[in-house]
Amino acid sequence: MDLPTDTAALTAVLEDTGPSEGVLPPRARFATDAPVRSLNGRWELRWVPVATAAPEQPWEETDQVWAAVDVPGCWQLQGFGAPLYTSSKYPFPVDPPHVPVENPLGDYRLLFDAGPEFDAGARLRFDGVDCLAQVWLNRELLGTLRGSRLTHELDVTGRLRATGNELLVRVVQWAAGSYVEDQDQWWLSGIFRDVDLLACPPDGLADLEVDADYDPATGHGRIDVRATSTGPVRWSLPGLDLLDREGSGPVDVGPVEPWSAEHPVLHELVVSTPTETARLRVGFRRVTIEDGLLRANGVPIRFRGVNRHDQDPSTGRTVTREAVRRDLVMMKRANINAVRTAHYPPTPYLLDLADELGLWVVEEGDIESHGFVLVDYRRNPCDDPAWRDALLDRTARMVQRDRNHACVVLWSLGNESGPGANLAACTEWIKAADPTRPVHYERDPSYAYSDVYSLMYTPVERVEKIGAGTEEAELEGKQQTAGKPFILCEYAHAMGTGPGGLSEYEELFDRYPRLQGGFVWEWCDHTLWHTTDDGHRFLAYGGDFGEPLHDGSFAADGLVSSDRVVRPGLEDYRRVIAPVRLEVDADRGTVLVTNRYDVASTAGLRFCWRTSGADGLGDSGVLDVPVLAPGEEATVELPVRARPAGRVVTVSAETAVATAWAEEGHEIAFGQSRVEDAPPLPSVPDAPAHVAGEGRVVVGAAELSTRPGPDAFTLATLSGLAVHGPRVGMWRAPTDNDLGRNMIRFGQTPDADHWQSMELRQLATRTLSARLVDDVLEVRQRVAPPMRDVGVDVVLRWWWSGGLVLDVAAAPFGGWTGSWARFGLDLELPGQQADRPLRWLGSGPGQDYPDTGQGNRWGWHESTVEDWQVPYARPQENGVRRCRRLELQVADGRRLVVEGDGHVSLRPWDDAELDAAAHPHELPTSDRLVLGLQLAVHGIGTGAAGPGVLPHSQLTPRALSARYRLSVHG
Repeated sequence: MDLPTDTAALTAVLEDTGPSEGVLPPRARFATDAPVRSLNGRWELRWVPVATAAPEQPWEETDQVWAAVDVPGCWQLQGFGAPLYTSSKYPFPVDPPHVPVENPLGDYRLLFDAGPEFDAGARLRFDGVDCLAQVWLNRELLGTLRGSRLTHELDVTGRLRATGNELLVRVVQWAAGSYVEDQDQWWLSGIFRDVDLLACPPDGLADLEVDADYDPATGHGRIDVRATSTGPVRWSLPGLDLLDREGSGPVDVGPVEPWSAEHPVLHELVVSTPTETARLRVGFRRVTIEDGLLRANGVPIRFRGVNRHDQDPSTGRTVTREAVRRDLVMMKRANINAVRTAHYPPTPYLLDLADELGLWVVEEGDIESHGFVLVDYRRNPCDDPAWRDALLDRTARMVQRDRNHACVVLWSLGNESGPGANLAACTEWIKAADPTRPVHYERDPSYAYSDVYSLMYTPVERVEKIGAGTEEAELEGKQQTAGKPFILCEYAHAMGTGPGGLSEYEELFDRYPRLQGGFVWEWCDHTLWHTTDDGHRFLAYGGDFGEPLHDGSFAADGLVSSDRVVRPGLEDYRRVIAPVRLEVDADRGTVLVTNRYDVASTAGLRFCWRTSGADGLGDSGVLDVPVLAPGEEATVELPVRARPAGRVVTVSAETAVATAWAEEGHEIAFGQSRVEDAPPLPSVPDAPAHVAGEGRVVVGAAELSTRPGPDAFTLATLSGLAVHGPRVGMWRAPTDNDLGRNMIRFGQTPDADHWQSMELRQLATRTLSARLVDDVLEVRQRVAPPMRDVGVDVVLRWWWSGGLVLDVAAAPFGGWTGSWARFGLDLELPGQQADRPLRWLGSGPGQDYPDTGQGNRWGWHESTVEDWQVPYARPQENGVRRCRRLELQVADGRRLVVEGDGHVSLRPWDDAELDAAAHPHELPTSDRLVLGLQLAVHGIGTGAAGPGVLPHSQLTPRALSARYRLSVHG
């Protein structure tokens, strides 16, 4: 017989695969005039690292100390335990429903008073507790909460005291529910969302469902108000002159302007009983799939979206309303029009703000069993009948809470949980409960229970087949995708430098109507503030908290950093998805203006032009553009003032009036005329070159060393400024995309692996010859890696003509394969610091690689060497610019000027130092700068989670040439 243990009761609770217990049925979230008391604030916490060490009841005293903590908050970020990051793998054995013995437990305690307004009826509401919680009020067990990112309410009617109520919440880090909450985020625990005490007056509003439909054929709205109450219910739409109505059933409200992400028109709905009044903001809109396209109000939608987690660098998944508003405003300003709430229902604030500001929302259920992919989905909860009720409960709590929000256009069952009968049951439940919205799910290969065809990190070649409708024929009916709209629920993985290749996806979205856009992964890094032993504060990723199992810097994959610093990738995305396209043809003196909005005209925009030249001077004005309906285009003539020869013309579309998310004059889109080729640098010397004693050659005002060794025939000084080099470089500190974590599944070798196999990091240089001819120093070298019979023959020709001119030609030999990271000439500038100011004529202000930099514009830009660097969470290749002229102010006040079209890098570190550091604060203090003149660079791609660099952006071994001029000016 089984022997009883003192942990059996707790184990039974933790390993129960069923839904929550003792809680009220899910309902819509709405604000009323009934009293609400926030229970947020300072609570007491008694934490133990092993659940079995806790007393049987949370009120029993032990030798463990109660400590003050913030609620909402995550206990790991308040001094109890440590954060742990994994992308998909479970940090415990995959043995459902069992959980590890090393299972931290925290007992929360709060003493509070409750006034008489709560006597007639009251509920406790928890918006999020991770992972499992049991709740006691005045030492009476109320219920067990399962589903960390879901709202739960408990009935406390008749259980409250006027003073001295004791609320105890026992939270355990690991439970059976952890198997379906493997959501690519930090494993953080505790009461991390709001806790409220709600008054529920007799004959009040127990629930409220509102369907606000819009008929695009008639332009009329129709509303159905279904209130649950024991008293009489009346409702009004004051803005539409519908007053004091009663009863449910659809009511035609007459002509209305529909809600959309571009025009988020909301109407106040007032619903009352004799004891309680609710005020909701409703938007009239209809979501359908017709003719194979997802439509809102009859018009196909284009998702220009991002995936977003609730994430804060200080408080983890505890986020404030102000922080959510900041995120959504930043998105709107970046032309983002959609959010996928990866991978769970978000904090409730987000839906209110998305309704208000205008963003389509794909709301995802609190279900992800991703780690089962590592065991071929054996015993996957999504296909196990024992978990069916729990998954249905999770789905219902999402739908019932948020169904009244106009912004929600798709319900997503969950993420990366494989196929399963339980997911099919969830789709069936949604269809019955809310027939007004389609259902999304990506990971079932049959797509039998998804209304849309959805993939992630799909190569452009396959996306094109899907758009053209040829893929289904190739698959021979193996999946039910024909006639379904297609979206990329994740693409363009924004980890580290990148993402590259955004434009190619957008071109396909434009070409094929079936391709209705996608959601970049993801909005923000998941890094957390952490402090080193010596007091240095930095943004930490997986492994930085001592966790033995983790997924490292895969936590840092956002368009913005965790503390919301904009990365270059967001600027590129903003330009690529801009809802207005401006194509400037300076030769013809015209601008082609295309309206790419789904429903908005260009009436709210102002179009401006300006010119600029190499001298930094220019002109500007306002352009007269007719109002364009969605999809319309017009060719507009530029005024004569906007057509000066030799200047770049920039045309911008900006907000004509202030909006809820932008000031007047906020730029929505821009276009530029073609940049004319630079005049060639001089090819004839105007100063002599000669041997000046042992070991030296003088070329104009430059001195080169001729001493034998690796520095033979390299610069020593330029007009008295120390400049050393150049050395040929063909390797770079690998980006996260170069490392290509997921390229293998596409049959590709990660670029960094190839470069390592070719030993590009360890080039040897052999000087073949050097000679002075007609005041030109010509040096022939052979550059080659060890262990290989391949290399590059390089010819460097130096002469003086208004500065030191360097002409370089490179020709590969041998059986090269794959790609090079770059082909560049690296020069060191001793005695120069990262605070040096610089300006450049070229593409800016951000970095620019062959498949990035769409957000840049041509012109003069100013910065510092330090600000040229992008401080990604893991140091890597970054910061390359495309320049025609670079001016660096050096320490003695003079300017080092570099001329020549091409890519340039300028850093306080060399590639090896950049690669050796795991975090930005580990980079060494430097007393020199490394100037890289890059004849060519390899693209970036999205290999960290998707396909690598597209062929036209790869640097394949080939002959290269360039000409530069270096000079020093007072």
